[in-house]
Amino acid sequence: MSQEIFLAYVQGTIRLSAFLYAACFAFFFHPFLKANGTGLWKKTAMVFSLYAFAYLFCLFLPSPQNLCMLLTGLLLAAAAKFLHLQRSFLLLLALLFFSTQISSILIAESFDFTLKNIFPLKPPQVEAIYLRSALFFSFIWLIRFALLFFMLYWLQKRLLKKKFAPHKKETGYLCVIPLAGILFGKIIVHLWSILKDGVFFQLYEQYPSFLVFVPFTALLFYWGAYFTIASYQEMTALQEEKKEHFVIHQQIQAIQERMKETEQFYSGIRQIQHDIRSHFTNLKGLAQKGNCREITEYISQIDKTIEIFHFALQTGNEVTDIIVNDKCQQALKAGISFQTEFHYPQSEQYNAFDIGIILHNLLQNALEACEAVPNGKKFITLSGIQKKRFFLIEVENPFQWKVAIDPLTGLPATTKTAEASLHGIGLSNVKQTVEKYMGDMEITIKNNMFHVTVLLQERSNHEPGNPNRLYHKGI
Repeated sequence: MSQEIFLAYVQGTIRLSAFLYAACFAFFFHPFLKANGTGLWKKTAMVFSLYAFAYLFCLFLPSPQNLCMLLTGLLLAAAAKFLHLQRSFLLLLALLFFSTQISSILIAESFDFTLKNIFPLKPPQVEAIYLRSALFFSFIWLIRFALLFFMLYWLQKRLLKKKFAPHKKETGYLCVIPLAGILFGKIIVHLWSILKDGVFFQLYEQYPSFLVFVPFTALLFYWGAYFTIASYQEMTALQEEKKEHFVIHQQIQAIQERMKETEQFYSGIRQIQHDIRSHFTNLKGLAQKGNCREITEYISQIDKTIEIFHFALQTGNEVTDIIVNDKCQQALKAGISFQTEFHYPQSEQYNAFDIGIILHNLLQNALEACEAVPNGKKFITLSGIQKKRFFLIEVENPFQWKVAIDPLTGLPATTKTAEASLHGIGLSNVKQTVEKYMGDMEITIKNNMFHVTVLLQERSNHEPGNPNRLYHKGI
């Protein structure tokens, strides 16, 4: 191989690297891009093009790598609105990519120097030297990209494993380690080869221990970023769990308060039953006297008293009676039609408070959705029916806002701002409760209709984790 061919081969490989790096860059960003209005693959192609343009443009400038990072970051920030991602999150992803990229380069170059020392270039002809150099270059080039791909893959897998939505301040903390990794890599690359007083110095020749120190430190920065993200996700998951338990606790307390009111309700009914003989005696006395007007007024007063102690909807259970009637009254006050065919299961293998939590959250979300519908028919339909060992709950309502399904949770991620968190917690609580019964929750979104189906399964009293084991003991 001649010198001209070798140089042309190296230059061509460098330009090919631009597209391979761009492909890795797009691969890393792809799962975090959402298809909101614009196609997912169009956004991925945009990310690919931004990096490829920045890389090729900076090849003709001094210090191309540093400028490539800066230009890529600026282009991503400019495209944040198109990509539907926050600039701070785009910056974090870019820093993670560049930190991983430079770590893979440091590891590959250390391996390259070691191989060249083990297999020194001593062929008899110059053409053979160029050929062997090209082979070495290609081999290390492939190792570099293989390392980068697998390191990005594991980092991406970690990011997608659990919910990851840091705020700006948290993003700043998460950027520290990848930024430090980039700075470390830039310093090492600068020190690789130095020309001083006409003498050419190589870092690994002067300090052989750096052959181990550099790749080890590069891996430390990579794993440092990896475990920082993992720790943040675990902390966030713990906070979400605490928030969910708090909401469930508040809901149970509210149900218990309503249970006390219901107890008073039934006490009133028992009082009416106790007084009914007295009422008949009074009516009989008025009838004997022929006081028809007073009889009418007396009966009217009894009707008013009975009306106070009347549930419009009967479900077959005190807890669900309270929740369904409360939500029905709220719906009617808001001008929302409320239709229900809900019958509490006859089996004792269901916890009334669990079903109450499911109904409360589903109906509350349905109410919020209907209230946001500006025009058109507003309605909520609820059904609950037992089929052998299964209990099926369905809620349907119209909605206004755009809904996207979160790939991590399988739950809707609405475009609401202040309400989004509570909306998510409500459905998350439903899902958590459903899992206690080895059940399932299915969400169907079609033609601005939101349909939730919950399937619960009876559990034996002897099965571990059966909620009724505590409930039926009165706990």
